[in-house]
Amino acid sequence: MSPLPRSVVYGVLLVLLTSMFVGRVTQTKPNWSFDGYTYAIMMQMDAGVPYARARHVSQRFYADKPPATNSETAPYLKTAYPQYWQLFAPRLLYPRIASWLWPHYGMQALLLVSEASLVGCVLLLFLLLLEYTGPEAAALLAFGFALVPEVQLLASGALTDMLATFFWLGTLWSMLRFAKSGSVPWLLGYATFATLMSLTRPIAYIPLACAAVLLLAGLRQHRARFVAAAIKLGAIAFALCVLLVVLGARSGSPSMIGIMQGLRAGSHYLNHGPFAMWYAARVVAVLATFAAAALALLAPVVAVPALWQRRMDADGALCVGAMLSSLVTALVDPIVGDATRVILVPLLPILCIGLAMAVGEGRVRAAA
Repeated sequence: MSPLPRSVVYGVLLVLLTSMFVGRVTQTKPNWSFDGYTYAIMMQMDAGVPYARARHVSQRFYADKPPATNSETAPYLKTAYPQYWQLFAPRLLYPRIASWLWPHYGMQALLLVSEASLVGCVLLLFLLLLEYTGPEAAALLAFGFALVPEVQLLASGALTDMLATFFWLGTLWSMLRFAKSGSVPWLLGYATFATLMSLTRPIAYIPLACAAVLLLAGLRQHRARFVAAAIKLGAIAFALCVLLVVLGARSGSPSMIGIMQGLRAGSHYLNHGPFAMWYAARVVAVLATFAAAALALLAPVVAVPALWQRRMDADGALCVGAMLSSLVTALVDPIVGDATRVILVPLLPILCIGLAMAVGEGRVRAAA
């Protein structure tokens, strides 16, 4: 069987297997998270339900869910507005898409969007990995992504993360292809995916970090093509960062300092010492938790050296930039419980690329 039909067959099988797998995971252990309460209200409002009614329906639905039985989160289900209501206001896309399914599926619409996003993630990752390795290895790595416990948790949950990961994969693939080819359609694809990603989760700084490292690689090697591509990619990412700041300001989102002060007030350690010491300890704890979770997968042992060898290629530089963006994530979200969700999951595709590079025999090589 020739390579193209094999890729098509594997792609179809991945879609079918992932659909059945995530459906089973969601059926046996749905993740009705604390944040999902907020998105449940937003979804109904996007479907035309008045706020008071949407809040009442969400409270009734969540009455027997874990957040309602947790002494720390339960009080926020009874307040006039959910915790971080204004912070989540710019995250427009996830509840909007779920609202299209709300009339037929009710609250399950939130989970259906996450399930479909995982299927899309696996397919996109498979197509991306074909750039670096053969169909068999690409299919195994793509499905392996779905088997990671944290991915399963997000794919079965009422959270923005899985949808954002799908858009991040589209952003990454478009970014890699544009950096190699300079093709305008890939740049437009990047701009589209990055915008959708930013309106799902405010993580436009990730492609901005990627572009910054590509720019440095281009300047160091005197490669004008890299520099030109980095400027275009970075300009779009920077514009999206500005857009997110504007949307946050218009919605009255709390400042980062305000959020950190709120977290510190409820902290159980170092809350009486200097703020800088408390903050630094949180950041270190987040990075340590992420590193431990990543090393537990063993993938970094092979993937990171492979990526480092390609750091002066366009794709290697962009992947290194994505890894370095985890430092920014730790600074803006120093919550230990979020480490695997907000740092590890977005970096899993990068680790898969590193593993695919190590295996080799892909159809497209790095730009010279």
